[in-house]
Amino acid sequence: MNYVKPTQKVLPYNTGKVEIGKHYVPPQRCEPISVDMERLQTALITDRRILNWETIYTGVTVTALVVVIFMDLFIWRP
Repeated sequence: MNYVKPTQKVLPYNTGKVEIGKHYVPPQRCEPISVDMERLQTALITDRRILNWETIYTGVTVTALVVVIFMDLFIWRP
């Protein structure tokens, strides 16, 4: 069985009825990537299971605050 590789069509190409890609303009990047844009894209793309020091620090702080609030409500004020 012979496999024929599909050919890359150059825009615009004519199907007989319409011209495909007649008004297509490739996207152009006008502005350089800012630090905020890079952080947002990294946060959306990266795997959330990876722990960094900020995540660990936030978890420890929240846990300590919950323990202090629990002790204040039930142990220090009977």
